[in-house]
Amino acid sequence: MKTKHAALIATLLLNTYLLTGCSFAMKGKIFDIVTGNGIAKAKVSIKLNDDKTRDEEANDEGSYRIKKDDKDQEVTYTADNYESFTTTIKKDKTKDVYLVPTPEETARRIVQAMIDKDYSTAYLYLHPNYKGILTEEKFRQENEGEFASYLELVKEFRIAEVRDLESYRDESMKKTYEGVKSITAVLVMDLEGKVENTWEIILFRVKDADGKDYWHWLFNRTSNT
Repeated sequence: MKTKHAALIATLLLNTYLLTGCSFAMKGKIFDIVTGNGIAKAKVSIKLNDDKTRDEEANDEGSYRIKKDDKDQEVTYTADNYESFTTTIKKDKTKDVYLVPTPEETARRIVQAMIDKDYSTAYLYLHPNYKGILTEEKFRQENEGEFASYLELVKEFRIAEVRDLESYRDESMKKTYEGVKSITAVLVMDLEGKVENTWEIILFRVKDADGKDYWHWLFNRTSNT
C-alpha cells in the first residue's frame, strides 16, 4: 500500500515538473514604433501544431501576457491599422515589440496633423533627408500661412487609394526613390458648396536616425493650393 502511495506521489510530482518545465508565462508590451505609445487591444498569436493558435489580447496600455511553450514557436503580433510582425521565440520570458503603422494609416495621421496644425506630429513622419535640411521649427514656418489657410477649409477627408510605385522622382531633393507608396487623400472642402480636392501623399520605407524602420513622408503639398 505504501509502495502504491509513494508511486502515485512520484507520478504527480513528475507531471507537475513536466507541466511547469515545458511552458511559462511570456509577457511584454506592444508599441507604436513612431510615437512610442502602447497599442491598446493588440493581438498576440502563437502558432501551435495542427494549424491551431494560442491567442491573447493586450490591455489598454499595450501590455500582454501569454502562455509560451519551451520550444521554438512562431509568434505573430497584430493590431488594426498596423503591419503585422512575426518572429520565432523559444525561451524569452519578456518580449517587447514595435509595430509599424500601415501606409494608409501613416497618410491619415499626416493629413490630420497638418489640418490640425500639429506640426510636431507631422514632423515625426518626415523623411530623414528633409529632416536634414528642415528643423522642426523651420518645417512649421514652411507650412504656416497660405497652405495652413487652405487646409482650414477642409471639413473632412478620406483615404481613397493606395498604390505601389516602382519609382518616384523627388524634384525638390533631386533624388529618385524606388518602391514607394502613393496614397490619395480626398479633401472635402466648403467653397460655396461642397468641393473635393486630392492630395497625393508619397511614402518611403526607411530607417530614421534612431534606427527605427517605418514609412516616411517625402514632403509635398497638394497641387490644388
